[in-house]
Amino acid sequence: CILVLGNSITANALGFDVFAIIAKWTQETFHFGNSSTIESNAPNKDSEEIYTGLQSALIDYDIPLQLAPSWIPDGYIEGEVRITDSPVQRLFMVSYDCGDRSIRVRIANYLNSNPTQIEQSDSLLEIYNVNGIDYYIFDNLSQLKAVWINENYECYISGPLSMEEIKSMVDSIGKG
Repeated sequence: CILVLGNSITANALGFDVFAIIAKWTQETFHFGNSSTIESNAPNKDSEEIYTGLQSALIDYDIPLQLAPSWIPDGYIEGEVRITDSPVQRLFMVSYDCGDRSIRVRIANYLNSNPTQIEQSDSLLEIYNVNGIDYYIFDNLSQLKAVWINENYECYISGPLSMEEIKSMVDSIGKG
């Protein structure tokens, strides 16, 4: 209890309202809700850019956080990174492909308070905590999906992964 309170006070002092972001899930959907208003210099039109590496795209956009996994299961090849800007979000998306199998990584910077809803076929499998961040792991339509929030970034990894593989990807975030 003291650790949670201490971390909450520290996060709040740094300008991050821990209590403003709440994970909500039902039998059919999971989403993060943000009870505060995020102010930003949102783009006023839609645009898209293509990059050849997720880490380099995040660096080029001056994102100081380590949000992307540095470990991907053997055999998967990173595809093009699509960065889409709209008045409500900046979205980074990449697919790692191995034959007919794909692992998707998505990082969204919401520029207002619109949460994402994720369809799910089964219930939450586990809340996996790494370095103070909760990763919600679901079995979603026969694929594992890890969903998390880091500051104002909502992220997910999804694909035909084992629990060990998805946890290894999560564990590699910030290590590359």
